This record gives sequence, C-alpha cells and structure tokens, in this order.
Amino acid sequence: MYRKNKAVKMSIFKIISSLLIAAGLTACGGGGGNGSAPVASTPGTTNTSAATVARLVLAVQSGSPASITASGNTSTIVTVRALDASNALVKNAVVALSASGNSFLDNSTVVTDGTTGLATVTLSADPADQTSRTATLTATCTACSASAATLGVPVTGATLTVSQVGSTAMSVGGNTVTIKATVNDSLGHG
Repeated sequence: MYRKNKAVKMSIFKIISSLLIAAGLTACGGGGGNGSAPVASTPGTTNTSAATVARLVLAVQSGSPASITASGNTSTIVTVRALDASNALVKNAVVALSASGNSFLDNSTVVTDGTTGLATVTLSADPADQTSRTATLTATCTACSASAATLGVPVTGATLTVSQVGSTAMSVGGNTVTIKATVNDSLGHG
C-alpha cells in the first residue's frame, strides 16, 4: 500500500509540475514564437525586433560641458542615438564605442534604453597627456547598416605664455630685456 500511495503522490506531483511549467511559459510568451505578434512602442521609437539601425548620432548632452580639461577632473556626457530609416529612435540597439586623443569612456558598449531609445556615455581625458587636443568618440553598430558616427570634443591642456617684463624695446646687441614665461596646467594652475 505504501508503494501505491507513493506512486499516486509522484503522479500528482508530475501533473502539478507540468501545469505550473505550462502556465509559466504561457505567461512569458512561450519562450519562442515566430515574432509575428506586435510589440507596443513608445511614440517616436521603434523596437529593434522590427527595425534596423540606419544611422547613429552622437551629441554632447544638454547641460554637459562642450569641452573638457586634460586634468582628468572634468568629463562630459555624450548622448548616443540609434535611428531607423524613418529617423525614429531604435530601442535596445547595441552600440560599440571607442575614444581617441588620450581620452577614456566609462563604457565601451551601450544599449539604447528600452523606453527612450537613448543611451549615454561619459568621456574624460587622460591627465598624463597635458596637450591641447581633440578627443574623438566613435560609435559603431556591427549588426546594422549604419555608418560609424564620430564626435570631436575639445580637450584643453597646459598653456605656455611668454611676455616681456617692462617697456624696454628689444634690439639685437642693445639693452637687456627680461622675458617672463608662465606654464599653467589645464586647470590654470602655474
């Protein structure tokens, strides 16, 4: 009798387990499907399941500095936009990023937001390089037809200022003139 009760309990357990698994798969969409069911979209955005990224756009985010200093103490936030052929924002698009000009990004890959279709990345400069230069940010999308997008961000480095002290005119073989040279780091500290 014990074996019979155990067999009945196991059968009931298997049936309940199967029903729970089936209910779970139904609730999440079945785990597969043919992708033909429409997916809701925020106005002005497109789902990547139905759209191809046709263009990438990079821009300094509103309110973020348009340039950075070579000190490494400043950064700027860049907005990444992935657009379809109709210029609608594409949600969940994977975008690879790189930076040149001795600059750094906080992420080398971003995914556009599932609601807004936007992504952001933070750009800062390497403080070991105190030259004035342009940091170039490049965005690419390997799984789409979009060309690479680039954005140049000015980096202010150290400066050298040379000036004459006093009002004595300079002449070859003439009076001694004092010249002052001032070197300031990218933050203006001498």
